[in-house]
Amino acid sequence: MQDTIEKNLTNMYSNEYVLGVSSGTSAIIISLMMGKYSKDSEVIIPSIACPAVLSAVSYCNLKPVFVDMEIEYFNMSIESIAQSITEKTVAIIGVHSYGITANISEIQKTCNEKNILLIEDCCLSIGNKINNQKIGTFGDISIFSFRNDKIIGGAGGALLFKNKNNFLDAKIILDENKIFNQINYDEKNIDKEFKNLDENIYKRNQKAKKFSELIVNKNITKPKYRDSDVYWRYPALVKNNRKDLLEKSRKENIVITYHYPSLAKFQYNTFLPIADRFDKSVINFFVNETADEEYIEKVAYLVDSHG
Repeated sequence: MQDTIEKNLTNMYSNEYVLGVSSGTSAIIISLMMGKYSKDSEVIIPSIACPAVLSAVSYCNLKPVFVDMEIEYFNMSIESIAQSITEKTVAIIGVHSYGITANISEIQKTCNEKNILLIEDCCLSIGNKINNQKIGTFGDISIFSFRNDKIIGGAGGALLFKNKNNFLDAKIILDENKIFNQINYDEKNIDKEFKNLDENIYKRNQKAKKFSELIVNKNITKPKYRDSDVYWRYPALVKNNRKDLLEKSRKENIVITYHYPSLAKFQYNTFLPIADRFDKSVINFFVNETADEEYIEKVAYLVDSHG
């Protein structure tokens, strides 16, 4: 019997092969456990992503291979992916960074040509579309997170499968590993959040658009704005002295975060210039219900006045 998350995802994607799990991290782990890969097998992941992605790969005793980023949409570089594939590559975790849609159709094409598993990470981007195709329909397996700071929050995570056999295999893993089972959550609240998803996305996007329009400092690099995207937070790159900017924001009680550090810096002999730039200069602004017009204007003024 499906729970509320499973029912809502089934309705959203017209797909009954859905499993609720304890978190997005658990969803990645289960996806990788199904392959029964050898320890020298490689999994390609973006250099800028939630550390939980790396933790999941490491948990499965697989080798993470970090790829560089691109600065048009702040996502995985297609060129870097192509350069990183080897005979040992068994999976690519295609993350939609900051909720902004990655070039997922090209990643899917590469995976199909190379017979590589595509795990589509939709943890920050549920509700996205690209060329009228829903995000979460490109991957062989798509994973979701509903933790409190996500687009829909207050629960665990989920997996969505294209293939019935993969779905059945995952159910066996879930039965044998109860630690990955869905956590208890307020079903009425989650149901409400699914129903309000389009409105939530619209409000977030309007706030992101406002940031995009108001911030004109040439020392700030912004992702290209698209109405079709979902924004978890609005990211930007600061050319000069991020530490000073963050200190100013703290003094003025303006909350600015700097997710995520480059995961690649934790691996020897990895040189990814764009990821290194993100590591030193990325900042993010809130676009959720806490971000009112005053907050947006204060952030924009602070950032624009930064040297």
